[in-house]
Amino acid sequence: MPTILGAWNKAVNFGDVVPAISQPWYPRWSEMINVELTACLQGKLTADQACDNMVAALAKAKKA
Repeated sequence: MPTILGAWNKAVNFGDVVPAISQPWYPRWSEMINVELTACLQGKLTADQACDNMVAALAKAKKA
């Protein structure tokens, strides 16, 4: 139990670590990267293709 409490006391709000989650484009981009990740895990894309698509998805999400 002390280990759990120690970890709890060191916890940080996710929004403080990843401030991008408060940006208007983040939910759309998050959806897009999940699609790419799923396709990669299913063998439909290589890891390189998925990463390239995720980077492109960020630009697309920011424009929307």
